[in-house]
Amino acid sequence: MKKTAIVLLILSLVAGLGGCGQQLIDQDDYPYYTGREEMPVLSQDSGPAQGGRLRLFMTTPDSLNPLYTLNPYIRELSLFVFDSLFAPSGEDSCVNVLADSWQLSEDGKTLDIRLRDRIRYHDGSEFSAKDVEFTIEAIKKAGSRSPYADYVRNIDSVKVSDRLNIRIIFKKADPNYLLKLTFPILPKHVFEDWPVDEYDPDRKLVGTGAYRYDFFKDGVISLSRNDDWWFVSAPDGPGHPVWIDGIDFIVYDGDYEMMTAFQKNIIDLAFVSGSNMDSYSNRSDILYSQFVGNRFEFILLSDRGADGRKMENPEFRSALLRYLAGCMVMDPLETGVSAVTEVRWGRETADKEDTLAALEELGMVYDEKKNILYTYRNGVRTQLSLGIRCNSLDLDRQIAAEWIQSALQQIGINAVVENADEEAEIKAISNGRFDIMILGSRIPYYSNLTETLDLLGKSLGVEDEEAVIMPLYRQREAVLFSIDVRGAKKPFWKNIYNGWTEWYIVRSESEK
Repeated sequence: MKKTAIVLLILSLVAGLGGCGQQLIDQDDYPYYTGREEMPVLSQDSGPAQGGRLRLFMTTPDSLNPLYTLNPYIRELSLFVFDSLFAPSGEDSCVNVLADSWQLSEDGKTLDIRLRDRIRYHDGSEFSAKDVEFTIEAIKKAGSRSPYADYVRNIDSVKVSDRLNIRIIFKKADPNYLLKLTFPILPKHVFEDWPVDEYDPDRKLVGTGAYRYDFFKDGVISLSRNDDWWFVSAPDGPGHPVWIDGIDFIVYDGDYEMMTAFQKNIIDLAFVSGSNMDSYSNRSDILYSQFVGNRFEFILLSDRGADGRKMENPEFRSALLRYLAGCMVMDPLETGVSAVTEVRWGRETADKEDTLAALEELGMVYDEKKNILYTYRNGVRTQLSLGIRCNSLDLDRQIAAEWIQSALQQIGINAVVENADEEAEIKAISNGRFDIMILGSRIPYYSNLTETLDLLGKSLGVEDEEAVIMPLYRQREAVLFSIDVRGAKKPFWKNIYNGWTEWYIVRSESEK
């Protein structure tokens, strides 16, 4: 198997592809409770009204500039301070924000955008196309130090026609071009001399968003409501003021402190994943919103095989994947949400009978009484045996491996689960000496599952090979809210705060 860019591969499979999303706390690491669920609910909800402050989690930032830091919580802060040209409304869809209208050329390489008029920054200056041009160039300048580097990688040039019109020239046509124009737009006059590699606490964030930056002191980054936010009065705006007065991002040393802070009622939101996270859904002292996350597991088939021969036939690999896809539809893994039918991966599902028929056409023989699938080598009949390699430290992958093992045994294949550490997996990927491997990745913010599978194929050097990758499932995740945070909560992995313009905070009787 041809393997290139192994370093990129490991980064993508172990740490997730660049810009790959919120770091969630595994609920299994926090099995204890503080008694919070036994607290009486004192808050009286009389409906939306302005007031209150939202308390959110933050780890120590290396920079407050969202273009120059990989800290995912700064990205979340930027959602409130800055606006973008477009904002994701779902995994594969966007809505206009700063962009008023747009038109793409027939060849898909030239995008003309007209911006909304009469938008001002928090300091009173006017938003213009020059700021869009500046932001794109600033991301390019930062390179890999920016979480948005991949968003602009396909942009060849930017041309400003006038104050409200800008033209973006792409290197090649991209069906997901709008998903890649969802980064925050920064004012040139404030950020043009902002150092890429330094942190200056005296610099203040200035944007066009719903909240203004106030200060960062005593471990708290404080924002206050921008009562002049342009979107409130826009035709497609919320139709009412932003309810919450301000937002405090409380700074901690690391992600591991999030659940403790939430349990102690210090912050109002927490993010969880893990096999036991559903235990939160029955608690009466919090609000729970589950969504399908951007982490997914997939099967990688070698085009060589552990013994250097048996996986070479693409028709054999295709038959295996069609069969496993059918099993996933009929008996899905409970560790996540099935992803087999989510993308057009070019293969129909197959049941046991159809699969055995396809394998027998390839010269194999199935003994129904013994439930053994035989293959012939040098005239000798032997049972077909395949190894299923997975990381021995990942419980979910162990479960997936045993599921695949059971499925293959039902068609007479002697399937053996082979535990391997990260180093052994890297070596096997590089030389192709394995049969089946279970790996995982994350979908980048700017992308979707279909495009991510294509990126993985390129990283693995198997983009031209047939029948080698199949998605298994996507992990479930959830947002936990304080009982005092009310309003529409519609999180999805690209925006866990989706619906925040409808949020309001209710007060207890003692606070009235």
